[in-house]
Amino acid sequence: MPVTLQCLDEKVKVDSRVSHFVVPIGVTVNMDGTALFITISSIFIAQMNNIELGFGDYVNIWYL
Repeated sequence: MPVTLQCLDEKVKVDSRVSHFVVPIGVTVNMDGTALFITISSIFIAQMNNIELGFGDYVNIWYL
């Protein structure tokens, strides 16, 4: 995120008030998407390999 902010401020000349407001929101949304992808992928891979997941397994995946 610091490199992105620096590039926006120095190279692209975006107003720092705008970049410092928008970039953290974008980074947070991207992190949530990655966490969701990893969770769903773990369950999908288990199903593709015929591995039965119990309640505890789902809880572990959810908390990781």
